[in-house]
Amino acid sequence: MGTYSIPFPDGFSPVHAYEFGHAPSRQIAASLAMLAEIAHPGQWKSPQELTSAIYEQYCGPDLPTNPAALTREQALAWLAQQGINTIDLSARYGASLDDLKHEMQAQNLSGVAQLILLRDETPLRHATTLQPLHNWLAGSPGKAASIIRVGYSDDAPYALYLDSALSPAFSQPVPILWPDVEQAGLLSVIAVLPHGIEAPPAEFRYFAGVDESGHMLPPNPWPVPVPPKPEINVDELIGTITAADQAVDALKLAHQNLLASLKKG
Repeated sequence: MGTYSIPFPDGFSPVHAYEFGHAPSRQIAASLAMLAEIAHPGQWKSPQELTSAIYEQYCGPDLPTNPAALTREQALAWLAQQGINTIDLSARYGASLDDLKHEMQAQNLSGVAQLILLRDETPLRHATTLQPLHNWLAGSPGKAASIIRVGYSDDAPYALYLDSALSPAFSQPVPILWPDVEQAGLLSVIAVLPHGIEAPPAEFRYFAGVDESGHMLPPNPWPVPVPPKPEINVDELIGTITAADQAVDALKLAHQNLLASLKKG
């Protein structure tokens, strides 16, 4: 029992989507910058500048007058450009939210984060204070949001998320109740694999089930471990071969002696 989170590299810094003088819809770009920090530690000096670069690659000038936002397809394309493989959990699990949640838990235990795109950010609350996370939206219609799930709690119905819409005053990852995430409307859930890890086949599941007490079993490992090659004792093998050669020589000599005896008879 406890709280579990994927490991963050040294120097990891949460990215903030809302910066003065920049476009107002950079949440997905900021989420991608954080995922890049995790996958490629130290490759980019400034994750905030990376956010602008990602945004401008797909949406044009990173200016307050530009309302455009990245799409799911563009996010997947950018991750693929960086050699980061993904699994479309939305397509795999459909409306089975319990199965989806179990798989995400098992993936988090395996060091796999999930990029989650939401329809409406207004239901998101801090799990322990129940205060709205995006409180500037009070009385206003919410917008689509992008959060990254990086862990969960066994003791309470919440998971841990990186939320680029939050100000630097927030400690991240932030706990958010799972029912609030459901109410926000799951548009897409994409598992983001560590750099260099190939996506498993469609039938593979990280979730391995639960024990008799209802606790999760250790996740199925991916990549599947390769059995170690048997160790060979070279001296012992040479001794065995030498003994076999000597036995063959002795057999040949016995055969020759037998033929000689038959000829004499």
